[in-house]
Amino acid sequence: MACAASPSPLPVATLPARRRSSTAAVPACHYYPPVVAAPEADHWRKNIPVLATENRVYAIDLIGYGYSDKPNPRLVGLQAAVMEPQTCKGIVLLDISLRMLHISKQPWYGKPFIRSFQNLLRNTVVGKLFFNSVATPESVKNILSQCYHDTSAVTDELVQFILQPGLDPGAVDVFLEFICYSGGPLPEDLLPMVKCPVLVAWGEKDPWEPVELGRAYGSFDAVEDFIVLPNVGHCPQDEAPQLVNPLVESFVKLHS
Repeated sequence: MACAASPSPLPVATLPARRRSSTAAVPACHYYPPVVAAPEADHWRKNIPVLATENRVYAIDLIGYGYSDKPNPRLVGLQAAVMEPQTCKGIVLLDISLRMLHISKQPWYGKPFIRSFQNLLRNTVVGKLFFNSVATPESVKNILSQCYHDTSAVTDELVQFILQPGLDPGAVDVFLEFICYSGGPLPEDLLPMVKCPVLVAWGEKDPWEPVELGRAYGSFDAVEDFIVLPNVGHCPQDEAPQLVNPLVESFVKLHS
């Protein structure tokens, strides 16, 4: 997610433990609002230098992501534009989670089994064993190769960027909470409350969040455009920065 923020900063209490900032010398007459990229700073490493030529860019590790603190988490993301609308002039959403495991999207007869499985992962050694099985370079590379259409983008550098924060204290609990999280507001609950313009871009070849289902988000009033990124998987900003960077730049200029 990228957000064109208003010049007033977020309250200090909402900032995570680590953030990258970058800027270039920009003439005052060409100043554009700050751009906030989330949820994991390193995943925007191909975008920051380009966007920073005309904007101050903050790439943030949201709470629970990257090298930020890892308390018992609850996802926020799009909620920032609803809860603090004065801080956001616009939002770019990339392949957002469809939340298909949300409890409201499950048949009544499946809900008890989902809760039982979540409790098994959260409250027994099974969850930690599962985490240990995926928190390896080989597993991370295999998982990324599934969601990237261009697997040549799955480099050893990327694997380390994703893996290393997962070795921090508390990372196991964050991981298990993330994969077990089936409550809270859905994107379709939040978008009607968003007051700023929204651009949604989606990888055509995303195997995890199918573009056919994602198109529904283009119907909300706040969404100005829904753009399909050809031959791109689940992480467009990293897999195809040559497509994403111009979109973010033009969107920021339009709404500055």
